Amino acid sequence: MSLDVYLRGKRVGGLFQSGEHNYSFAYTPEAVEEGGAGEVLLSHSLPLRAEPFGPDVTRSYIEGLLPQGEHRVAIAAELGLDPDDGFGLIAALGRDCLGAVVFTEQGEEPAPPPSREAIEWLSEEEFSEVLTPQPKRLFDPEHEHRMRFTLPGERHKLALVFDPETNYWAWPQPGMPSTHIVKPEIAGKPGIVTNEMACTLAYRDLGLPVAHTMVAHHGERLFLVSKRFDRWGDGPGAERLHQESFAQALGITPNSGERCGETPDLREACGLLRAIGEGEARHALAKAVFCDLGVGDCTARAANAALLFVDEGPILAPFFGNVATEVYGAKRRRVPVLGAPPAPLASPQCNTPGRGYGRALRRTRISPVTDNSATPVCRARSITIGHSFSTRARAAGGSIRIAASLARRYAVLRDSSSASGIRAAVSLAAATRARQMMLPS
Repeated sequence: MSLDVYLRGKRVGGLFQSGEHNYSFAYTPEAVEEGGAGEVLLSHSLPLRAEPFGPDVTRSYIEGLLPQGEHRVAIAAELGLDPDDGFGLIAALGRDCLGAVVFTEQGEEPAPPPSREAIEWLSEEEFSEVLTPQPKRLFDPEHEHRMRFTLPGERHKLALVFDPETNYWAWPQPGMPSTHIVKPEIAGKPGIVTNEMACTLAYRDLGLPVAHTMVAHHGERLFLVSKRFDRWGDGPGAERLHQESFAQALGITPNSGERCGETPDLREACGLLRAIGEGEARHALAKAVFCDLGVGDCTARAANAALLFVDEGPILAPFFGNVATEVYGAKRRRVPVLGAPPAPLASPQCNTPGRGYGRALRRTRISPVTDNSATPVCRARSITIGHSFSTRARAAGGSIRIAASLARRYAVLRDSSSASGIRAAVSLAAATRARQMMLPS
């Protein structure tokens, strides 16, 4: 059995099943001839070549598109698949993925965009059902397009099409890619929607590129809405842009258990940015790491970083998934550094071997940015990071000074449509973080 792989509407290769839970990928001769051997098309870990790629490197790319954890188990159970069957999952869900890639059955061409009459708009009842933290059912035989998409991660979230003309939501269909990612609340993690919104706004206010995000509600249910940065245009007529995660680009399989953290470390991430000619983007990555430490986001930064393919080449995509996870009991595996000791350390600010990442950033200033597309959340001032990696800060798992600075900034969030919820979430995050680091809240 095999699947055809399309990129930007053109067939570029095939995914071939080779034994139980094993599969390989190969480009078409036409794709190799047109692009040139060694050039990047689908992924930096899968450069154009005539020879097929083995199961390991192929799995790294495919698994980077698929859900993980208990959410994956639930999806597989409803589809009648083994959770370890990545080929079966991408065959069932691969018509709407991250980036501009589409998987179809062998010989099946991508469908043209549907007419408005053929679009499956979500009813009020169905939308309310899928917004629950743990829906009773994910798929519905009577609605063939329901949940037919794939998003990585362990969280229940939705890839939907939003029509700005009617304010209706629809499931993605062949020929009509999703335009927004919707994240409902999570059972056992109260306030995570406003938590993520507040962190995203704070990162934006500090001058970092972030996904365009807002909080919305349906009845009494709050949910987070992120406009997809790998889509161009709005509504049913949107087009796909290609992207890949840092892990996909570096050939690292999620949850492989073979690496500490199972995500790229910062040295690999910075090396990747240098290799693609985006060396200056390392500074934004470094600033995001210190913001993660300040708010208590224990997710490895490189796990929530991606490359966006534009006409000029790949660039660092906006940051996403910014959540103060320590307030929910998450633990940081280790303080992020460029590489794991005892290897010599290097940083975007200073290439002197042996100099610590924090020391090189002690003089870094994070400047605010004016976002004309949205009302600024708070008035920004430049802040200086100092004494970032003292012994005490390492033990606490973060940066003392930036934690205090961000806590002060959170305290002056201005009114918005969901200000009370946002203030409650960030106050909890900032106060908890400050207490953990023995700082006055």
